[in-house]
Amino acid sequence: MGACQRTLDGVSGNALLPAATLASVLVDDRLLIDTSKANCDAYLAVELGLADCGGRTLARDIIDDSLGVIVGPGVSDNVANDSVFLGDFPFLGRPL
Repeated sequence: MGACQRTLDGVSGNALLPAATLASVLVDDRLLIDTSKANCDAYLAVELGLADCGGRTLARDIIDDSLGVIVGPGVSDNVANDSVFLGDFPFLGRPL
């Protein structure tokens, strides 16, 4: 897939993702992860066919990532992550 073809519909540019395509990816409420890949930096990477494991870390801004899939890169809700992360299980600390 080319550098500009980063939407699930394969269309280059900053076009809206077709609702049916996005719904089919998100409706089953699963996060696909390819454990054979070492790099894990791209949200929906498995679904996009990228060379990444998919998934996301706790610190990822999933709302901004989702807005990027729906509307286009650089779109944000401008809300910072206010979570506390721990190095050991359960990984999530008390909210700030």
